[in-house]
Amino acid sequence: MKKRFFYGVLLTILMVTLGFGTSPTLAAASAGQPAALGDDAGGAYVPGQLVVGLAPSVSLGSIATQAAALAQALGVKVLKSDEQGIALLDVGGHRDLQALAMTAKRIKGVRYAEPNYIYKDAPVSHPGTAPAGPVGTQVRSVAPMPAPYPNDPFLSLDAGWKFVGADIVWANTTASKTVCVLDTGVDYTHKDLAGNVTKGPDYVNNDADPMDDNGRGTAVAGIIAALCDNKEGIAGVSNGKVLAVKVIDSAGIGTAYDISLGMRYCADHADIIDVSWTGVDTLTLADAVNYSVVTKDRLVVAAAGDGSASLTPDNAYPAYYAHNVSYAAFNYGVASVAASGYGDADGPIDYHCPSENTNFGTWVDFVAPGFHIYTTTPWDKIFWLNLNDGNHPRYDYLNYSQTPLAAAFVAAAAARTWGYMHTSTAAEIISRLRTTGYTLNTEGPNCWDKSMSAARLVNLARAMDRGAVTLQVDDATLQEGVQGATISVYDTSTLKLAGSGVITPISTIDPLTGQVVLQFVDTVDILNLSTAGTPAPVYFARVSAPNYTASPQNAFVGPPGPFKPDGSFYVEPGAFQTGGAAVLPHKTANFTVIAENIGGGGYLDDPDLDVWLPSTNKYALGTGYNNVSYGDDTIAPYGSLNEFPFARWIYGYQYYATIVILNRASDTAAPYYPGTYVVGLKNFPGVQNLLDQNSVSAFVWKDGLIKARVDKPLTPTCGSTNIWWFPLQINSTASGAATYPTPAVACGTPANSPYYP
Repeated sequence: MKKRFFYGVLLTILMVTLGFGTSPTLAAASAGQPAALGDDAGGAYVPGQLVVGLAPSVSLGSIATQAAALAQALGVKVLKSDEQGIALLDVGGHRDLQALAMTAKRIKGVRYAEPNYIYKDAPVSHPGTAPAGPVGTQVRSVAPMPAPYPNDPFLSLDAGWKFVGADIVWANTTASKTVCVLDTGVDYTHKDLAGNVTKGPDYVNNDADPMDDNGRGTAVAGIIAALCDNKEGIAGVSNGKVLAVKVIDSAGIGTAYDISLGMRYCADHADIIDVSWTGVDTLTLADAVNYSVVTKDRLVVAAAGDGSASLTPDNAYPAYYAHNVSYAAFNYGVASVAASGYGDADGPIDYHCPSENTNFGTWVDFVAPGFHIYTTTPWDKIFWLNLNDGNHPRYDYLNYSQTPLAAAFVAAAAARTWGYMHTSTAAEIISRLRTTGYTLNTEGPNCWDKSMSAARLVNLARAMDRGAVTLQVDDATLQEGVQGATISVYDTSTLKLAGSGVITPISTIDPLTGQVVLQFVDTVDILNLSTAGTPAPVYFARVSAPNYTASPQNAFVGPPGPFKPDGSFYVEPGAFQTGGAAVLPHKTANFTVIAENIGGGGYLDDPDLDVWLPSTNKYALGTGYNNVSYGDDTIAPYGSLNEFPFARWIYGYQYYATIVILNRASDTAAPYYPGTYVVGLKNFPGVQNLLDQNSVSAFVWKDGLIKARVDKPLTPTCGSTNIWWFPLQINSTASGAATYPTPAVACGTPANSPYYP
């Protein structure tokens, strides 16, 4: 009673009472104190409501007791209070909130007092868009992504998933941190989210059911944590869970009081807080961010706002805390995110350049895809974006909430990165995403303003020290992919399996005829390869295929740089290494000679493979030695043999050539003729010697095994005169298996070839 009497005496001197009353409409704050102080943020607020931050105190009692005492002293009512130290007071619709706030702040135990400001999605609605109906879904004919990607059928529609590098690491089992989606709630019954959503409180309706009646929260949750590889919909970037906390209502509006409570709840139960809404700087919001970032070391990932390129976004908080000098303690715990996606939804979209509506500036940390993103929407329910923006239930593109979707990609990337670097702080995760992100194009037309030079495009695979390789396997005679070929990649230092994949046709259904259409491919992506370490790991690959190999074979050749002459390779963090190829002959007792010349591109890479049969027969076989019986005796003065039973030139293509030599009937381990078969490759005379600059290798296959492999070293070079390279010989003795001696001359001229005049 003494405390209440003291407050009453104090307020008699300090307070002016203007009456009571309430109003559901929004009011605009008058100009006043600097926005950074939070006393007057210059934004809309709920009339008649005052938010008060109370300091825990043994002498003053519980928060509820303090709130009640304060309300009685001020002559107002307590609407809500929470043991987190926040009270919402009903002061009536006709009282001067700013004056009352100043009075309240002079009372012991009051940390701050201010109007209950409004935060919202931007824009809230888009008139003129036809509603889609409550349960209608779009009928789509979509080609699913091939193996080794997830089997989620609509994943190929979500270009953002691949753009941020989630494709490279999707199968990585390192557990992600939990992301709290502080938004409009989440449809936790959605078939692509059920099991990955933890239900938090609903501060809008004051219950424990954070069901989404707007749609944006579910869209954000799908980007972060849609179930992966479940034959349904899309896949999330993170492999963890989302905590759904509802602080924004169906129309995309929330109050500072609800947001403060929700953010504190998130900070107590999750490591990352995803924020899609924006608003003004207030003490209530700053206090909640301070609790999350400074007290709990949480990471707040905030949308920069869809304000169409605002360089001074006073209404873009909490994102604008990221580099605000007035809140230096927040700078390393708040990450602001702008949206990319330049182009039209009906055409190609460039995710390197900005979307039409995104805010930007020196205060922005990261950029991620935000335009034309296909994601989850509430499952067969009516929701605000369905009725007002025409978004379909279950799944759809959300083209109006751009920076919120971009922020979701960054929050998910942070969740996985923090799981990988589990002992890091929030500041270290921001630093990691920054140092591994890509710089922006601030020079070209229609791309980023120069103020964005410090921002980075997020790449999850780089942040997790992961890369990938695309390897190709072709039939030696058909120039087609070997379906069912299994490629296994190993670490050269440990010989441990690092990844594998199978070349599999892509199956699609023609929406008009219903027929199954197969697209035969010749490549496979090997994902999630570690790039960590000094030096970085080096890999090699083996291939096996039914009817081709007897066991896995080291048969790959690749372009110089990432690939070494022996076919081993390294991968770049966050990127796909490409160009590695293996050419397989069918498993046969015959001897198959294959030459590969990879690196430059074009017909000049043709290795121009030739094989000279034992000199007693004086037969040469290759693209430059034609059969005399065909009437071309000028090119083949020594004779040639293009048909069995001796040997046959089978194929010559852009980067490889194939020659088959018949085995001896009496001893299948040896070629048909006794003596020495000489293998040679040449480059076209009069041009740059590509044999010196590309990766060049020669193989001899037999019975599904590589009997000999010779890789041309990069040094010494053959030069522009010695355009022939003689990698190996096949020695066929009178009896016994063939041997493969190295010739005395590796580089030479035509004079070094057998039986030269």
